[in-house]
Amino acid sequence: MLVLFAIVPTSCKDEHFSFLSKTKRLTGTSWKISSMIDTETNQNMVFSSSIYDFNEDGSLIIKELVYNTQDTTSWTFLYNDNYIRIGSNTYKIKILTQKLLGLQYGSIDVFYKPYED
Repeated sequence: MLVLFAIVPTSCKDEHFSFLSKTKRLTGTSWKISSMIDTETNQNMVFSSSIYDFNEDGSLIIKELVYNTQDTTSWTFLYNDNYIRIGSNTYKIKILTQKLLGLQYGSIDVFYKPYED
């Protein structure tokens, strides 16, 4: 008796899956805040017009566009890359793709999109 088995390819669709490491996704683009929400009051918050450049060496350059100023601080991943420390503040990483970065600091959710000139 001959038994044939067919291998049917299936896919697990995960829209947040990437072959790039978290470091490459974070440092591969310049980021700009697209929204900042206080989840306790469910209100949008005012945010600056700054560009965030995360570098692989652990430095972060923050360029404020309106006043044409620049600051530098440090960043590092923590707790299996589920958190990020920026300066002295620690944020939970809600999402990190090539097109969206979402961080949570207490009741504040901050979402970044790639900066485009």
